[in-house]
Amino acid sequence: MFEPRTFSNLFGVLALATCSMLVTAPAWGAVDFPRGVYSGKILTIAFDNKGQFHVSTGKVVEVEGIYAVNGDEIRLTDKSGPDACAKGEETGAYHWKYDKGLLAFTKVADACTARSDDLTKSEWKKK
Repeated sequence: MFEPRTFSNLFGVLALATCSMLVTAPAWGAVDFPRGVYSGKILTIAFDNKGQFHVSTGKVVEVEGIYAVNGDEIRLTDKSGPDACAKGEETGAYHWKYDKGLLAFTKVADACTARSDDLTKSEWKKK
């Protein structure tokens, strides 16, 4: 038979182990952002595994920046390039959806109209 003190210790260890698993486990149905290279109507956008993105037309890089994903939301921050969004408009937030090789964006908040139009008015097909 368990002594009260031993049972208490065992319960504490089990509770701690359960909490640890819950904290480190991914959310149910969580989907990772599908990094890679996508082509739109005119532009190509590449998302690497280091949190950087590059937008290009042909071999010319138009925008370079960083991105961060939280669930189905992505935040893009332009850092450089001839078509980078203006100071104060560097970051935009979007919901993303990936289905059958197509990536789509829906604007959450973005003051940069050019980026918003480019992202939301194209179907982005994975290369």
